[in-house]
Amino acid sequence: MYNLQVRTFLIILLSIAMCSGAIAQRQVKGDAPPPPTNKKGIIYKKEWTIGAKISSNGWGVNGDFGKILNIRKTRMFYFEFGDIIHPKEKKQSAELNLLSTGISNPRDFYFGKQNDFFLLRAAFGYKQTIAEKANKSGVRLSVVYMGGISLGFLKPYYLELAYFVQNPADSTFQLISRSEKYNDDPENGNADKFMNWYEILGASPYGKGFNEIEPVPGGYLKVGLDFEWGTRDGFITSLEAGVTMDAYYKRVPIMINARNNFVFFGAYLGLHIGRRS
Repeated sequence: MYNLQVRTFLIILLSIAMCSGAIAQRQVKGDAPPPPTNKKGIIYKKEWTIGAKISSNGWGVNGDFGKILNIRKTRMFYFEFGDIIHPKEKKQSAELNLLSTGISNPRDFYFGKQNDFFLLRAAFGYKQTIAEKANKSGVRLSVVYMGGISLGFLKPYYLELAYFVQNPADSTFQLISRSEKYNDDPENGNADKFMNWYEILGASPYGKGFNEIEPVPGGYLKVGLDFEWGTRDGFITSLEAGVTMDAYYKRVPIMINARNNFVFFGAYLGLHIGRRS
């Protein structure tokens, strides 16, 4: 799986590079870039956008701020909050477990999951226009490339586990639920129960574990193509597609019985709106 992700990342990256080069060869050579103005003579110096994206390994919401250097090049500062999902994550229905039938609204859960993994990205780079709009109804094509930091956050994943407790008064057993995270300690751990589907009553409330977050610092790279359209001067509407890479100093323990990586490649598609001024 890891080798397949690497090959997919390289193929997409090569495709973007070839597309950028082919379009760039069509541009007129030898002319100095004109100042940052639109067709009506309005001078734009900066821009900002906000947006959301989906990717092959997660989701994200983002924003960026740009300083327009000339009509073809903008210096960008980029910020994003999102998550990374392990390819082996698969949601299970808690209602299929017979022990969960007496639980009020049992929550579906991810079997074998150890941690949720969220991240904050901050990056610096450039947006380079390689094809201008033919007219007001055309599309401006730009290549976006940037790098920076990716600060990950591991949040323990909690499950409601089934325990049978004996009542000392009449020696009967009562089913109770305990919210627990994964613990592989040989003596006091819960690995056998945590990995036993029949003893899982469902997922714990989503907010459980936020007071136990562990930071995982790393780096971030992004290369993409930005397709901007629209008829309103100064208003930005664009669709961006590309690839990303997040790399951390250690393997990120998302799943228990699956390979966890320290490098994550992803292909993404995002929508941005914003303004130039």
